[in-house]
Amino acid sequence: MDPNDSRMRDLLAEHQMLEARLGDRSLYADAAELRRVSERLTELHPAIAAYT
Repeated sequence: MDPNDSRMRDLLAEHQMLEARLGDRSLYADAAELRRVSERLTELHPAIAAYT
């Protein structure tokens, strides 16, 4: 197995988890956590866009 495939699967899973977190209304009560989730999604976006 190519190590890059494993890493990409990990990034895709993390991206999906973070997107799901955005659907959780309780996240919006914690501004710092919302910022962390949003920033991480922004970091992942180029890799996800290139892969899909």
